[in-house]
Amino acid sequence: MIETNRSKLLDAYYANAIGRDLFLSAQRRLKADHAATIETGRLPKPTSPT
Repeated sequence: MIETNRSKLLDAYYANAIGRDLFLSAQRRLKADHAATIETGRLPKPTSPT
């Protein structure tokens, strides 16, 4: 799931559908989600988009 979201994020960025700031923010969130998954062995709770 995280890899799918990462791929979609990159696609949106390359298509100029999102700006650099939003891209970097979402990338940081995905990185934190990935780290939490590794730490706990399960997916983190979903967060609402801002």
